[in-house]
Amino acid sequence: MLSPGIIYEPYGPREPISFLRRWFTRNGWRRTKDDIFLELKNAYAIAKLRKSGYSKAKFYTEAVNLYKEINMLMALGDKTSLRKMVTEQMYSALKSEIKLRESRWSSVYWELIEPVIKIRTLRARMASIVSYDTCLFFCLCYLKKCMGHKCYIYI
Repeated sequence: MLSPGIIYEPYGPREPISFLRRWFTRNGWRRTKDDIFLELKNAYAIAKLRKSGYSKAKFYTEAVNLYKEINMLMALGDKTSLRKMVTEQMYSALKSEIKLRESRWSSVYWELIEPVIKIRTLRARMASIVSYDTCLFFCLCYLKKCMGHKCYIYI
């Protein structure tokens, strides 16, 4: 699976807002409206995915395997295979990190401790390739993963 190289609405955590400010100020109500629209966009993207045969468990398994593969390639320093799996911006960041790591350590061993403790969908966005045809679309999901790692560094 190749990365399309497009980030649609990059994820950033929302800053917390107090209860009183949310309910008794104009900006609080505006923020509440924005939060509701963000959640509706998530629900719409997930609903469209479910219509096309989306399975949450299968998707999470595929995401963990992809995460494992990217981290293994990074530990091995395989830049050519890594380029096909991530966006250009991420590739340049990983490439510079590999270069910095290779100057300090001779090799790195990385392993994911299974089973994964928890995975949560933070944001889901749907982007259509053709505006009038909703059958041709891709979905961008931001996931939060809680899992254990083993990393051995050899100098």
